[in-house]
Amino acid sequence: MALAMVDAVLAQIRNTTAEDVQNICSSALISFGVPERHGQCMKLLRQLFLVLQNYNGKLCIPSKLLSNLFLSAVVVKKSNRECLLCKQIFIELLASDEDEDGNHMAEMFNNSVDVSKAIDSLPFYLVQGQKIGCLARMVSEAVGWLSSGNAEIDKQRRAFTFIVAVVSLHSEIIKRDDIGEVNKFISTWLMEASRYQAPNPYTRNLFKKEKTTLVSEIDGTPSKNFFTVLNVAQYNTDDQFLNLYTFSMLYQWLKHTIPVVSSTSDELQSLTSSQGTSSISLSPALPKEFALLTSRVIDYCFRVLDQCERKPKIAADIDFQNACLIETVNILDAVCKVDKEQTPRIFTEMKRLFTNLTTDNNRTPRILVNLLQFYINHSSTMVHDPQSAYDLFFGQLLSQKYNQCHFVFDTVMFLRDNLETLCYKTNILSKYFPNIFKILAWNPPTFVKEFEDLLPAMITQSTALEVFHRLLELPCLTALLEASEKLKKGDVNSIEPDSSSVQALQKSAYNPLFNFIMSPDSGHGDTINRLDELYEVLHDMRDHPRVINCAEVLPKLLGVYFSVILEDGSEEFTSCLVSVLLERVSLLYDVPGYKRNVRKLFADYIVKLLKLYPYIVIKQRGEIIDYLINTHNMKDDRFFMHLVWSVGEFCSCSLDNNCSAKIISKYYEVLETLMYEWSSTTLTLTTDEEFPPRLMSILMSATAKLASRCQDLIPRAVLCLGKVYSQLCTPNNLPRDTRNSLLSTAQEYINLFSFTNFASVILNPSSEIQNGRCHQDNMCLPVIMRATHNMVMTDKK
Repeated sequence: MALAMVDAVLAQIRNTTAEDVQNICSSALISFGVPERHGQCMKLLRQLFLVLQNYNGKLCIPSKLLSNLFLSAVVVKKSNRECLLCKQIFIELLASDEDEDGNHMAEMFNNSVDVSKAIDSLPFYLVQGQKIGCLARMVSEAVGWLSSGNAEIDKQRRAFTFIVAVVSLHSEIIKRDDIGEVNKFISTWLMEASRYQAPNPYTRNLFKKEKTTLVSEIDGTPSKNFFTVLNVAQYNTDDQFLNLYTFSMLYQWLKHTIPVVSSTSDELQSLTSSQGTSSISLSPALPKEFALLTSRVIDYCFRVLDQCERKPKIAADIDFQNACLIETVNILDAVCKVDKEQTPRIFTEMKRLFTNLTTDNNRTPRILVNLLQFYINHSSTMVHDPQSAYDLFFGQLLSQKYNQCHFVFDTVMFLRDNLETLCYKTNILSKYFPNIFKILAWNPPTFVKEFEDLLPAMITQSTALEVFHRLLELPCLTALLEASEKLKKGDVNSIEPDSSSVQALQKSAYNPLFNFIMSPDSGHGDTINRLDELYEVLHDMRDHPRVINCAEVLPKLLGVYFSVILEDGSEEFTSCLVSVLLERVSLLYDVPGYKRNVRKLFADYIVKLLKLYPYIVIKQRGEIIDYLINTHNMKDDRFFMHLVWSVGEFCSCSLDNNCSAKIISKYYEVLETLMYEWSSTTLTLTTDEEFPPRLMSILMSATAKLASRCQDLIPRAVLCLGKVYSQLCTPNNLPRDTRNSLLSTAQEYINLFSFTNFASVILNPSSEIQNGRCHQDNMCLPVIMRATHNMVMTDKK
């Protein structure tokens, strides 16, 4: 009922008109500042806030109300609830795209607030961005607040937060001098926080001096070193809070200020070179404040790493340690980018950390993702080969952690962000794609877009066929992973008797089969010859929601795969792929809708592949003929029809010199037999069956084309078409329009073969005619115009 009431209120607000908004604003303006109407004013402001969040039109707020909102939020000290509400309303107005009140807002920002009170307006400056044009001035003001010796800790914290937020969104605004100034304060806040706990603010004894207590380490022992984020205190001092804030925003600060410093350094170097002083070696030196910051940051981070080796006194603090480890690795990564002289020192510590983490089961594997990123960024500087780390992560760890959502998300983002490096400088994607596919198998809808980007990098000359088979078997992998999880979680005795997949996992006879499907790396063969047995064992999992989701997203990835092959595939590989398609089109996991969608995709791409390399029709004629004469394959209607059409279209001497009359005759005999068989089948069809009549039409077309390329086959083609015509004339269940269409097609081909020379030209047009050159070449235009003129004049006469 509560949700229904909320929906009703929101629906009413969405129907609010501009006149209603003006009435709300007018009433709020009358009640504003009147103590007796405080409750009514708050009610109207809440209503206005809801309207702002749900209104789709353009709002016009009176300038007087804007001023009152701004003053109440920043200057005039109101109650916390009223102040917060005014701030939220003003932020909503700033975030909109309305320009009519821009001048008035700019005037308020520039004139209404003095420096001492502007700290409360910083969120407004951040939201409006550079629309009003005073953001750069406020950054300088915020840096000034940090520099003032008498500034309160809270003001420093809020000013620093504002500066970091601005740099993250508009890095071009901040100046290099301001970066150096802020770096000095960061260095101080990190290293000079108090080592003692704050006194209990709730119990003060005026006649007894309180005893100061050192902060403790995370394992409960008293701290003997400087304060960090991992020190524990019952009550924290202001400078300790500032230390925590600084560490939490340090990575974002480094990440966005390093490019600013680097760009200005490059400009200085290019300017010096242009002035003829290129003989003097000028390295892109950083300000000395930045150099001081990097050394202090390294000391701070190394201390955090040492603290993370302590066993937490409270078990829940292990998560806090893991979070600090991730942040520390990111910060040290950024430091190496800005100060490469520190890379050897940091790299040694990162290698030691990686070794420790691989043997510590209490640590989250997400930290290893950040360490791999560090290796990718700096291994070349240290001439270090991180292949052993890659093998451990993608070969062993990913097999065990594929079902941990946070870990696999970080892994997929790591692969996507470093795709070029991993593709051209490592063999990770081509070697460990079976393990990487487990992420997709377990989270089918989540990472489809990312795998569309990753899949082309997994396809190499040696892995292309294996990738194709692995994609087709992805629903089987999902079913097998689900069955494995059931076996791990549930009691063996409580498993359902009809759960054939779980029971098969406990039988050693199926181990080779399952080991291949779940193998962590490639190179164990393209596929197996026991797929029918695998599908039978996993039949009970075919209706599992995760398996169905996996089957639904797979056609998108197969489309990406075929696009890569059409663009980069060689003739030899495409020939092998066509052979595989003929085999796998009837050998698929029986998931609802999966077979139909994949076969439809195969049918579309078999034509594109054969059109790209027509010689495959000649080279693979043995397998194609075997497929066509197998009556079981006729159930794959669309694929079968497209293959028949391709044979008739591409089995031609003009496309491949190896095509001979013998090959054409062989194909013709197969298609002729099919046409006789299907003509008799068509007569017994019900009215709702569509494919056999369509196949009949395609068979007529294909046999006619083949016959037109070999004169000896024309009499046989005429005789065959005549028999089909006679059979269609007998009473049958075909719809009248369908029967008339087939009769017309057969009669047209019979008539066409009466003029063999014309039949050859019409059924096998040259490339110029087929591509429409005669309609595009301007040289033909006068001839066409004269012919048209003569025809028109003849009609008039």
